[in-house]
Amino acid sequence: MCMGISAKRVFFALIPDSITRTRICKLITTHLDNVARPTPYENLHLTLAFLGNVNNDRIACLNQIGDQIREVGFQLILDKLTRSSQSSMVWLTTEQPPGDLLRLVEFFRRNLQANDFRTETRPFKPHVTLARKSNLSVITTEINAIHWLVDSICLMESNKGPNGPCYRVIRSWSLSVSES
Repeated sequence: MCMGISAKRVFFALIPDSITRTRICKLITTHLDNVARPTPYENLHLTLAFLGNVNNDRIACLNQIGDQIREVGFQLILDKLTRSSQSSMVWLTTEQPPGDLLRLVEFFRRNLQANDFRTETRPFKPHVTLARKSNLSVITTEINAIHWLVDSICLMESNKGPNGPCYRVIRSWSLSVSES
């Protein structure tokens, strides 16, 4: 199906706050300097649900799904540096994602499917892409954990730029604050 000019390449994501982004960039400098093409500071994110090309007239539906979010903010601890065995990408990951994150992913899968959007069928593996085209030989290494207070979700648009993808926030939603 041809989407043409009336479509956007979109996804729901978590965007790190500036302090967390700076910590991630220091990690990139420490571990990946001269061995990979780093992800630009402004492109750091964790994808919750990738939708691909979506007709512009369906973006309103995605906004309505975002309006239904009732989740609370949570702490995400990223503590592993992993290179994909199938590609040359390097990710910041966790092997123990918090339940709040998994519930958020399930919320999007359920609501996107109910509205006839295609969703990912593979198990969710939370990660932030740190670099591409890595010649790093290590597959997984533990690092000093990065603690990220997740307090919002974004609907993002991906465009091709001259130096790789460029991401733009279409809309964002704040997560509520825990009562405890």
